[in-house]
Order: sequence, then structure tokens, then C-alpha cells
Amino acid sequence: MKQKVPVAKGEEIEVDIVDLAYGGDSISKYKDFTIFLPYGVPGSKVLAKIIEVKKNFASGKIIKCVKQSDIYNNPQCPYFGMCGGCDWLNIKYQKQVEYKINILNNNLSRIAGLHNIKIQQPITYQNPFYYRNRAQYKIKYENNKIKLGFFKARSHEIIAIEKCLIINDEINKTAKIIQNGLNEKIKDISVYSETNKRGYLRYITIKINSKQEVLVTFVVTSKEKKSFIDYVSNKIINENKNVKGIVLNINKNEGNTVFGDREITVYGTPYIEERYNDICYLLKSASFFQINFFIYTKMVEYLAKNISNDVNLLDLYGGVGALTLPLKEKVHQITVVDNETSNIEMLKEICKKNNIKNIFPVLSDAENVIERILYERKIQEIVVDPPRKGLHPRVLHILKKSNVRNIIYISCNPTTFARDIMELKEKYFLKEVVPMDQFAHTYHIELMAKLERKRS
Repeated sequence: MKQKVPVAKGEEIEVDIVDLAYGGDSISKYKDFTIFLPYGVPGSKVLAKIIEVKKNFASGKIIKCVKQSDIYNNPQCPYFGMCGGCDWLNIKYQKQVEYKINILNNNLSRIAGLHNIKIQQPITYQNPFYYRNRAQYKIKYENNKIKLGFFKARSHEIIAIEKCLIINDEINKTAKIIQNGLNEKIKDISVYSETNKRGYLRYITIKINSKQEVLVTFVVTSKEKKSFIDYVSNKIINENKNVKGIVLNINKNEGNTVFGDREITVYGTPYIEERYNDICYLLKSASFFQINFFIYTKMVEYLAKNISNDVNLLDLYGGVGALTLPLKEKVHQITVVDNETSNIEMLKEICKKNNIKNIFPVLSDAENVIERILYERKIQEIVVDPPRKGLHPRVLHILKKSNVRNIIYISCNPTTFARDIMELKEKYFLKEVVPMDQFAHTYHIELMAKLERKRS
């Protein structure tokens, strides 16, 4: 017998928050019916208004808190609940981590059919604030001023942000300098509109390294360097001595892709350097690198511990090789596959600068080359770090029929990770999972896992 839906759109009801969902919402129950509520804290009782009703669940919004939870944390950010950056800032940090591990375990059990998997101690921040080493600012007009900000939660509407508590404070300071400079030249500036596809200035991105050196990028729609670019650049240089490069990135393409293919250096170098062990990485505007250096070092340490000596290693979805290049002395050779031209070209530059001879960059989608590389390079172990959608079906198929001994799977989505483990578990044993709370105060879950091939 089908369950009767016990709520109606617009109805106000009192519910208990019982859990958190992957995606950021809290879970409440009303007469055994599930209701998703943004920004709810497990253990609290709230008055909620129903916004949408489906046959198996409803969604709503919290009107007021009737009884506060013991794990509630008073969020210090004035934009919490409006900005789309943080989902769980109102929950004590250690409890956030515990709920993420619960979500991971539930996915492995429900989707992969695996129970009692060895979940290692999670890698967490000692201070879960100011951890992000890059930011992509959207730009808007507000009260006859130019403002930098981010998208509001669940929308493409921009909210102006004066300071973000999860972005490195050197970035916050640089963004303030830029915003002030833009407003001093506001009459000379046209901000790009996604609606009518007109305007010059699209985005501003800021990236820092572990030495707090800064790279600023103005993303614009024309190769012409307008006068305000020089004015704001000079202001940045004069007010922030940590700036190492300022770049003009030309992006004429419609859509929400941030960077274009062409860049003009306005000041300094078109990259910042990041050093780890004896390797110097060159990070341009669009180069992928982990968003926190501490987490990055822990990931490399895990790989160094779990990749065998003197093997032929394949790094799929490898970016600029940030995670596997530190293994260059440990392994025989590394083949790095990535489908972004900028990443592969930068990887080649990094290898040249560091005189690394045993790295083989490949520009391609992973599914198009994995079979050939496994055979030609005699690959013994693999690192995979796919996008949120997980591994391509062809990659899974090739891995299942391969003789690869070990796989290190790095994932940013516990749902697609569990789906892929379901496919691989016939041939591979999931030895352990190490959660990494790279994105504190959000619902995002990062992990590293080791899979070992089963003996026939």
C-alpha cells in the first residue's frame, strides 16, 4: 500500500532534524515521511514551511528553531544561509566530520553492498578556517558600486562578499584592494552580463601558494587591455608586496567556463611557484592544484606509502601531476593522462624546469588511451582522480580485465565512488578508505582508497 503524503505545499509543521544528507540539506521526519531542510542541525526541533512536495519526500525551509541542538555552532559569517559556499557552518566542526563518515559508510553499504569497510582516521584541519588557496569572484553592480562576490545558495544570483571565512585571508585582502581600485575607475568599466552577453570584465580570480605569494587574473572578453586594468594592477602592486603576477585572460566564449585559452601578462610572471620536496610546480590561472597545501602533503604521503617501489605507474585524470611527481624517485616511470591542454603543457614545463626524465604526459580523455597505455607502458599500479561523475564505463571495463595490481582511487563524490567500487569489487578488494575533510563547513567529502587485485 502506498504511503499517503502527510504534508502539503505551504503547510507549516514542527519537525525534529535527525540526520544530514549528501548535498548539504538536513533530514527531518514527519509521520515517517522525509523532509529535506537547508541549514538544519541534527538534534534540533524546528518549525518548517513546506516548499515542494513529491510522492516520496518534501522539501522546505526553516522558519524558526524551537529547540536548539547540542551540536549547534553559532556561525560567525554574516553571509551564512545566503551565500552558497558553506552548508554546515552552524554545526560543530568535529560533528561535521562524523556525519561525512556516516554518509560515506552508508553509500558503501547501500550502493556497493560492502559492510564493515576499514575507514581510517580522517585527515582534518586543526583550524578549519581560511584554508582555501584560490577564489573565483563574480562581479556585480550594487548601489552604483562594483562588488565582488559569489553565487547565492541554489541560484546564479551574485551576493557581494566583503570577507570569506574559508578563503585564505591574503586572498580576502587582495580582493578588497581590487574592489576599491575598480570603484575608483567605475566609469571606465563594463561588467559582463550573462544575460545579454555584453561587457568586458567577466571574473577575477586570485590564487596563492604556501608562501602566501599571489597571482591575480582578470578574465575579460577582449584582448584589448583597457586603461583601468593598468590602474588597478598598479594599486595591487603598491598595496600588496606578495603579488608575483597579474594576468589578463581572454575568454570570448559564452557559457560559464571561467578561463579562455589566451593570456597576456600584465605584471611579473603568469604563474606562481609551489614547492614540495625538491619539485617546483608552476601554477597558472587555470592550473589544477589541491585547494589546501596541508591536505595536499597528506595525500602525497599516502601515495608514497601505498605505491610500490620501481613500478610503472599510471596517473589518470592527473592534472599537472601534482600528486605523483613526488614519487619520481620511488617508481620506475609515471604516465600522466589529462584532457586539459593547459595542464599537460604546464606538466611538460614543470618536468623541464625540474629536469625530470621519467614522466610521460599524455593529452587525452582517459577512456580513449587507458588500454593502449596499460599494454605499451606495462603498467603495474594506477592512481585515478576522476571528476565528480566518477570513472568512465570504459575505464572500469578495462580495469576489470587488466592485470593492474593496485589502484589508488581519489574521489570527491562518495556516491559515484561507491558505484565504481560496486563495479570493481568482483576483481578488486577495497582494503581501506581514508576520508579527507578538504572542504570544511561544506557537505563535500574527499577520500583516498586502496584497492588490491584479488587472487584468481
